[in-house]
Amino acid sequence: MLTESQRIALDRREYQQAIAQEMERIRCQPIPLSMVSQGKHLAEIKLASLRRQLELATPEERPHVEEEIAEYTRTLARCTAELAARSDDLNVPEDPPEADRPTASEDVSEANIETVVPEPIGPTRRELRSHRFGILKAYKEKRHVDTMDTLARHLGVSRYGDDRLNLVLQKLGCTRDHWDNPSAPTPPK
Repeated sequence: MLTESQRIALDRREYQQAIAQEMERIRCQPIPLSMVSQGKHLAEIKLASLRRQLELATPEERPHVEEEIAEYTRTLARCTAELAARSDDLNVPEDPPEADRPTASEDVSEANIETVVPEPIGPTRRELRSHRFGILKAYKEKRHVDTMDTLARHLGVSRYGDDRLNLVLQKLGCTRDHWDNPSAPTPPK
């Protein structure tokens, strides 16, 4: 006869084995081609965005962006290889309807939605311009500066460069993250 702790340990092992078997069963199933195609498309979009970010990246941000580019390049290569290997299946319906399969409206879940929704590429130029103008306007009002020309002289801005921008942002009391990202939280004053 098993003790309580032995029964709990046995149940735990059986439960872990059942999970491992289910994970292996899921891993062995082929990914639907529509998801592979969509993954390829999203990887291409993300790579285009990351290449733009790399052009604007600071020396500290550059390794992180390059690492992301390498990761999405590998993803793109895997998706492309999978599509090439299964090109014969492209014209065949992937999932034949089954009686026990839920309808499309029942099949929607948070996990499915997350895989379908693409990541935002970033703020548009108009949003970023408006956001940055708001930062300057708030500083201008706080310091009682009447025109943008006076503000530029006050901040010592005659030329544009990363060093100059960092000095200006320091005077404004604004972080680089907040300057480049409208959705970033406003820094405390």
